Amino acid sequence: TFDFSELIEMVNFLYIFAQLLEFAAFLKLRISADTVYRPFRIPLSTKGCFAMLCFPFLFMLVMICLASLKTWLVCGGLFLLGVSFNFFVEVCRRRGWLEFNEMIDAKLLDGMREKGG
Repeated sequence: TFDFSELIEMVNFLYIFAQLLEFAAFLKLRISADTVYRPFRIPLSTKGCFAMLCFPFLFMLVMICLASLKTWLVCGGLFLLGVSFNFFVEVCRRRGWLEFNEMIDAKLLDGMREKGG
């Protein structure tokens, strides 16, 4: 069983990895698709965005290093469960057991057309 502080540590641990993925996606899109229209834009250069994320990134690394072994094992197991579920869904999609519909936000699409994107 887990006490409350261990559960909080695990939730924060998983949240940190979600944030790291968001930071990586933000920087990748900032570099690779800089000209795409976005309803909101951070008024910094790419280097400024890297600088803006340095302190949160370092803080997250410290939090990851301070996590207990139990947290690493439980969160690692959840990670493996998520990867295996993704693989299972892909197999189901290829075999036709599942069907996905692609939906595009109409407002975003209209905004892209107005900007010439």
